[in-house]
Order: sequence, then structure tokens, then C-alpha cells
Amino acid sequence: VSHWYFLRDKEEGKTSGWICGPLARSLGRVFRYHLGSIFFGSFIVAVVRFIRVVLMMIDRYTKKQQGSNFLLMLTIKCTQCCMWCLEKTIKFITNYCFIYIAMQGAGFCKACFLTFSLIVNNPAQLSINTFVRTILSWIQLLGLPIGCGWLANYVLIYREFPETIAPTVVCAISAYIIAKVFASVFACVLDTLFVCCCRDKADYKGKYM
Repeated sequence: VSHWYFLRDKEEGKTSGWICGPLARSLGRVFRYHLGSIFFGSFIVAVVRFIRVVLMMIDRYTKKQQGSNFLLMLTIKCTQCCMWCLEKTIKFITNYCFIYIAMQGAGFCKACFLTFSLIVNNPAQLSINTFVRTILSWIQLLGLPIGCGWLANYVLIYREFPETIAPTVVCAISAYIIAKVFASVFACVLDTLFVCCCRDKADYKGKYM
């Protein structure tokens, strides 16, 4: 998406392999240059998740002690809440880090710094982008499975199938899984376009926008 945003005018008319070409090139760049950044970002998220799991285990095995010690219970609950917030924040920043890595070829730490700059310089636009992305994702995740399930049920009833509930449920679940995958790709596209627009505005005065 970032390649298309900045270079689409130069590649106009190159229709040959317009899907496989960019995907193959991007995959090649990932394996050649960016595996370390991906591993490092994933490792940070995994460490925070592991700490959360450990805290959950501690919480589970100290129920009796917490019942008699309010301070202990408060400490464990507050720590769990803080780690949950930290995990969500790291995931949010990591997603934008990966976009910067793909767009500029920066390392993970530099991409984190650029992400913080993006958040500080464009808080309102970032909030609107996140809100719109969330709304559109929920519309997809609710509308597509419900629509597919209703259509499947209608067709089964119309053709007088003896069993309609089970196939309808299977159809709705399958539609939800496909919609979930599509929504994640769609959200990544929206975020990438947002980051491209911000960089275009800051570095090129909106030349490509």
C-alpha cells in the first residue's frame, strides 16, 4: 500500500502481475531485511503476555490470602490492570511500527520513535482514524455473518431441506472467520494510508495526496 501510494504515478500502465508482483516483492523484502524487527516486536508482546499469564496464575493461587489481605488483592488487581494497558499500548504502537518499517525500511527502535512522533503530532487525526477503522470493522464482523446466515437459511427453507439450523450456523461461523481475516487486512490498509498521508503532509507538503 505504501509503495502504491508514493509510486503509483510511475507505475501506471504496468498491469502485468499487478497482484503477485507487489506481494512477492514485499515478501522478499520482509525475509531479506525485516525479520529481525518482526521477531523483536513479537518478542516484546510475548514477554508482556507471559507476565500477564504469570500474574493470572498468582491471582488464582492466592485467592485465600487475598480474602484476608485487602492490600495484597489491591496490588495484584492493579498490577494486572497496568499490564493489560501496557499490552494494548505495545500492540497499538507495534502495528504502526511495522507500517513504518515497511514504508521507510527503518529499524524497530527508530520506527517506535517515528510512531511516537506520529501520535504526538496528529492526535486528533489518529483518534478519528482508529474510531472509523473500528466502526467499519464491526460493521463487517456483524453484517457479513448475519447476512450470509440469513441468506443460507432462506435458501435452505426455500429448497425444503430437512435440517436448516446446523448449516446456517456453519455458514455464519465461516462467514465470520472470513470477515475477521478481511477486516484485519482492511484495517492495516487504512492505517497504512493514514501513515502515508501524514508522512506526505510532513515531508512533501501533500504532493502525493
